[in-house]
Amino acid sequence: MSTTIKTETFPAIDFKAFVRRDPENVLKGQFPAKVTAEGLQLSPPGQPPITVPPGADVKYLGENRISVAIPGSGRVVQLGVIRRFGYQNLLALDIVAFMGGDIGKLKHSDYSVPWALRLMALLPFAILAFMFWYGSTYKPEMVKKWGWETPAVAAGLCSLLALLCLFIMFMESTKAAVRAAACVCVTGLGFLLAGWFMEAITLPRWFDEKVDEQTGVLPIRPEFNWRQFDHEDFGFSIGLPAEPAGSSYKLSFPEGTEVEIKKHSFTSNENKTEYVYEYCDIPEALQGKLLSETAWFEANFRRDFPKIGRASCRERV
Repeated sequence: MSTTIKTETFPAIDFKAFVRRDPENVLKGQFPAKVTAEGLQLSPPGQPPITVPPGADVKYLGENRISVAIPGSGRVVQLGVIRRFGYQNLLALDIVAFMGGDIGKLKHSDYSVPWALRLMALLPFAILAFMFWYGSTYKPEMVKKWGWETPAVAAGLCSLLALLCLFIMFMESTKAAVRAAACVCVTGLGFLLAGWFMEAITLPRWFDEKVDEQTGVLPIRPEFNWRQFDHEDFGFSIGLPAEPAGSSYKLSFPEGTEVEIKKHSFTSNENKTEYVYEYCDIPEALQGKLLSETAWFEANFRRDFPKIGRASCRERV
């Protein structure tokens, strides 16, 4: 049974109707539909258009689902309201309200996601631009080593973040400001990870063990069976997974003096990792002059560390 409903003229709002249930299977699949001031118009393929006037029995079933009484047939079909890039749940709810006379007209803009919000979903791709800009400006050597794998992975991750932002944009029950803020937060997280990867920022290391305040080094971790070896004659201690083998060799100083270098080493992980430390006692009378012998220091202390400056060489001795 239908009643006469007074409506206002408004531009047609197009959508797709998906048949969820028809008792007689007359309507099937998905087809064009629209709502106008004359009511709900269904255009199933191969059949005459169906017009359901305002006041007809139309009910809201939740989300984007409605039930519609087809005029003159006695059938009640269940339809899904599908509107790409729009608020289909809200449209289904308002169609029922309009057909029941609770609202006089529908406004097209109420069911479309604003372009400003749609563009928010593209924010994660700014991360790619940042990586290439920062890399080419400050880390050119890093960029040269990337190959195609790193940009491909970065583009994939940015695409996933963009899809997440797009999903957030269509959360109809959430306010637009909250959705925009959520997209900014998602993009911000991506920028943090990109900055860490590009070594532009240093993230806090919350899970690291605390450094010993007295020694300034990490504590020995007993679960790895590391042990501390003390060298009281030289006043230092060192931690290793096992006792190192000791050896020594002679190092000739520019003055013609030979000093014994004590060496301790240990190889683990099937000969893949080697722990080595060396130390010696330089006579105090020679220290000042030896430190001024730049060529000698470079030959004996910078051969393995070409980027270490002279000050670091002094610390090493």
